[in-house]
Amino acid sequence: MTLLASPVGRTRIEAIEPAPALFLHCAFFLTGSRLLSDETFRLVNFQGQESASEPFEFQLELHANSASWKGTPLVIDEVIGRPVTVGIAYPECDPESAPSRTSYTNAQLQARFQRAVRGAGCGKELSLFNGIVTAFSIDIPGVYRATMKPALWKLTLANHYRVFRQRNVRDTIADLLDRYRIAYSMDAISGQDNPAIARIQDWLQAGETDFDFLRRLMGKAHLYYYIVHSGNAHKLVFANRPAYPPVLPGNTPLRYACTGEDELGMAQADVVYQYNYQQSLVPSCVRGIFTRQEAAWEDDAVARFQSFVAQDRPEDGERPFNQYKIYQYGCSTEEVRFHTDKTSLAMQSSAIQLSGSSYCAHFRAGHQFGLVDDASVERGRDGPIRPSLKERRFVLTMVKHQASADGAYQNDFQATDAQGLIAAFSVQETQLGNVLAKVVAHSAVASEDWRFYTTGMFDPETSTLSDTESASASLRAMGVLVRFSTDPEDAEPVWIKLAPHMQVVPEVGTTVNIVRSQDESELPEVQSIVQSNGSMVVMPSGWTANTHVGSNYSTSYGDGKSIRFGKTSSANLDNAVGIVCGPYDTGLYSNTSYAQGASYSFSAAVSRAGTAACLPDVYGPYGGQGQGDLLSASEAFGSTFHRQEATVTSSVSTVGTAYSKSTVDLSDNHSVTTTQNHTSSVETSNSTSSIENNNSSSTVGASDTSEKIGRQNSEQTIGESKSSTSTGKQNHSATVGVSQHLSLNGVADAIQLTGASNSVSLTGMANSASAIGTRMNAEAVGMSVNASMTGVHLNESLVGISNNAALTGLASDESITGASDRLSATGISASINCVGIKSDIDCTDAGTHISLKGIDLVIQAVMNGVHLDIGPEVVRNKVSGPEIHMPIILLIM
Repeated sequence: MTLLASPVGRTRIEAIEPAPALFLHCAFFLTGSRLLSDETFRLVNFQGQESASEPFEFQLELHANSASWKGTPLVIDEVIGRPVTVGIAYPECDPESAPSRTSYTNAQLQARFQRAVRGAGCGKELSLFNGIVTAFSIDIPGVYRATMKPALWKLTLANHYRVFRQRNVRDTIADLLDRYRIAYSMDAISGQDNPAIARIQDWLQAGETDFDFLRRLMGKAHLYYYIVHSGNAHKLVFANRPAYPPVLPGNTPLRYACTGEDELGMAQADVVYQYNYQQSLVPSCVRGIFTRQEAAWEDDAVARFQSFVAQDRPEDGERPFNQYKIYQYGCSTEEVRFHTDKTSLAMQSSAIQLSGSSYCAHFRAGHQFGLVDDASVERGRDGPIRPSLKERRFVLTMVKHQASADGAYQNDFQATDAQGLIAAFSVQETQLGNVLAKVVAHSAVASEDWRFYTTGMFDPETSTLSDTESASASLRAMGVLVRFSTDPEDAEPVWIKLAPHMQVVPEVGTTVNIVRSQDESELPEVQSIVQSNGSMVVMPSGWTANTHVGSNYSTSYGDGKSIRFGKTSSANLDNAVGIVCGPYDTGLYSNTSYAQGASYSFSAAVSRAGTAACLPDVYGPYGGQGQGDLLSASEAFGSTFHRQEATVTSSVSTVGTAYSKSTVDLSDNHSVTTTQNHTSSVETSNSTSSIENNNSSSTVGASDTSEKIGRQNSEQTIGESKSSTSTGKQNHSATVGVSQHLSLNGVADAIQLTGASNSVSLTGMANSASAIGTRMNAEAVGMSVNASMTGVHLNESLVGISNNAALTGLASDESITGASDRLSATGISASINCVGIKSDIDCTDAGTHISLKGIDLVIQAVMNGVHLDIGPEVVRNKVSGPEIHMPIILLIM
């Protein structure tokens, strides 16, 4: 933002003639290489203050000839932000050789300053200050005022959100200053053990001004800076060790003398005319504790910390300063010792303060000087200077300058011991408000596998807090024992209360953050857990609750091992770990789990949720038998769908009692099986099936069935049954001790197509009773081979109507019967037999065949070679060749 170029910000100035002899000089560097100096402005007053590691600020009062109708136009915008140099003419600081400033001519004084602002040497008699114009104002006519600050002050006008990647402190500061084109020197920062160089990381600037960011970086490495001035520039010099340039060349000491200066006297540029020496009480020692805090992602086990300790003195004394810092990486004993030494030097500087006044215009913050007594210089003996100040060097930390055009100059200063470090020191420069600690137990706890903890890894402790004036006189607070990271390993642990929001305690060995509670009680408490692999609920009921309202998405990538024990379970963790880890280590499973204790689940569809309820019949008639090893119970109300595609599915069950009850309106089962092996061993089987309508379709490539049944009772009542079986090849073997089969069918339709059938049946005794109202049997057999061996066969058949049709391409029938009794009574029999070729051979040793029919009567008698046929039309008699045919007519009355 720039000021508007309006008449308010404009004036006219002209040269001052004749040019006076000046004690104060000034020069403004404008754009276009223009220079406004003593020919235009007369600097009549100069004052301000500078401090170590702080931007200086000087006020300039300028006079100039101004007129509205003539002179050179001056726009304030042309001056703001531009460099400016102030020079104070003073004699050399050697009283024996330096002439009075009045011995210089005006031309010499002007020429010396002009050489300086153009970058040439100026001699020791000119004290220079360089900066930029940060404010410029127009006062009464001919009077102007300017504020002069270092270019570093521009950093206070900008802030950023950015990251400096992979930089150390020194290089980050250099990058920051380079962006503003500010001159600096880092030569005093050296050594690989220097934290300004050694520690490389990312640095975040999060909205703070660039100047605040710079100061924060300096504090990380005990850095300070001072400013060196020349005729046309100034430079920042950074360091973190006592490396201070002298105020006067050759480390010439300043004289202490109680003198005065007036217009008729001589300026005494090497004189300190007043001083005050003060020494303050400071901590007795510095003890550095740097704690390296691990991140959770560095190790599978819980994050821990490691502390490094260094001390500047062997003994603590009664006022130790414990400088505690927490780092996420790095740390070593050497690093903490470096910081401890620098803090000790800064503390040493803060204990000593030399303040006073001087006529030396060369005083600058960050520069050192010594003091001698004027009398001791002349007579070689002690004077007003205290013996404690002799042979000592002091470094300036603050200087207030005041000079006027009449030749008067003086300053007020503060200084400290030059052997110390002028970097800022405060007992607040430590980790305040919190400390890292490790949770410990009363007694030593063996280290356990971080994946699976026993309950012994948790050790909650309680303590009573009391208030005799309170209605509730005491509070039994829950907490844990911890050991601070600032204490040695053998230090006694302390009890720390859990924060009010905590419902669990972490495991032993966990790193926790200890703070003061943010209320009036200010109780020490565990504010947070750095990282934990387990927790133990310490609520009064032992339960925690969580209610979530709202939808969510959940995605998980990775394997899992899970172990769960019930609240009252007798846990054997080693056994459970082996159970989940063994199968997982085979590489076949991505998730393994172990659960000890019964579980119950209830699920209902939205439409059934209002009527669904937990019912006792979920346990069936045998519910009481499973209480000893109860594992799970579940209830589901609603439709379910399941689909599975797998290479192998296997199920193994060993059950004392199995109960299944199913009420199904429609059961539609389709199964396609290439090979099926079924083995069943049943001691007692009772099966009752009531089916109103059953449709079953089965296509089996090969089926092997083996059954061993001691005793089987089967009862079926079927209203209508349709069965269709297509079998490529079937092998059936059945061994039955005793079989009783009762079948009652209203209507039975059976169709069987068999390519080839081999049947072997061995039956000790078989009783079969069949009652069929109407039966229709159609059988088409390509080839049938039947072999039957029967010891005794009794067959009784009672048939109301029997229609039998047989079409046989080729039939071979062999029957060997020891003794056969057959009785057949048929009301009506119709038989049609079409035989293309028939060969019938009947060999009977002794036989009797009698056939009686209702209308036709045929009597055949064969006895000892005599064959007699008696029929309605003929009587045939055959005796060894000749045949006799005798017609017989029977009259039936």
